[in-house]
Amino acid sequence: MPPEIKLIINTDPKLAFQRPELIALRDYWNSKRNGRLFPSRSDINPREMTSLLPWVHMYNVAQGSDDYHKRLVGSALSALFDRLDCDGPSISTIPSKVFERLKQSLDWVVRERAPLRTYNPSSSIPGQDFQGSESFFAPLSSDGTSIDVIIALTMLNERK
Repeated sequence: MPPEIKLIINTDPKLAFQRPELIALRDYWNSKRNGRLFPSRSDINPREMTSLLPWVHMYNVAQGSDDYHKRLVGSALSALFDRLDCDGPSISTIPSKVFERLKQSLDWVVRERAPLRTYNPSSSIPGQDFQGSESFFAPLSSDGTSIDVIIALTMLNERK
């Protein structure tokens, strides 16, 4: 049995966001549910959220596995990483501190079957630890039940 990772994220399942961008994605996600638990990936239209796309990241949830695969990493986020740190589809290829926080967030969404707000006084992104971050993680489901994709948005506190 692998050792348990110490919780290193601050979580807020009530989704009391500070950043307007995160509020916008939460409201957009809710509007796409149409009475369902979760919207599907096909309900999400990038043209309807163009201002958020540089900060969006999405992950495929591998059924029967505890691994997640990168589906999309927005241009603003990917620019913060050395390209070598992000090679490969598995999130295990990203820097360890980022991996630990990200994995805990994704695991929480799958386990609790609900969206999540995370916030931290210092970012885990290399070279960005001088500033805090706030994120939104939300489940998507192609069949209305199984979570197969997680959409997320991460904002750094110093972004204007």
